[in-house]
This record gives sequence, structure tokens and C-alpha cells, in this order.
Amino acid sequence: MTTIITPDDLVRFVYGECSETEKQTIQVILDTDEAFRKQYQDLQNTISGINTSVENPSEQVIAKILNFSREFDLHSV
Repeated sequence: MTTIITPDDLVRFVYGECSETEKQTIQVILDTDEAFRKQYQDLQNTISGINTSVENPSEQVIAKILNFSREFDLHSV
């Protein structure tokens, strides 16, 4: 029987959302398939890049949002 692992399965694996059986299957493929391991490494690098590129809003922006929220009258909607 051939097991097909999709890119979605790999993403779920990276985020720890797979069943134990899926984890074991993917780990075996990672250990034995160089192309699959490259896909995994590329995904890890992409996620790392996204995580490091996220910026927090400035205090000024946060203050403006909070002030707007305080001034917004929900009863007028």
C-alpha cells in the first residue's frame, strides 16, 4: 500500500496537528526521501521568515485604535 502525503499533511506535521500514525509515517519519509526532506526544510524556512518579519504596530497606532474604540457609540449603529 502506498501512502500519499500532501503538502497540507506536511503543514499539519510542522504545526503538530497530525495523529501519531501520521507523524510516524511522515518521519519515515523525511528520513528516507531527500526531495521530501527539502520540501520540509523549505517550509520550515518560510515559516521562520514569516515569524521574523512580523512587526508590531507602534504605540501611536495602538493609541489611535483604542481612542477610536472608546469614542465609537455602539448604540448608534
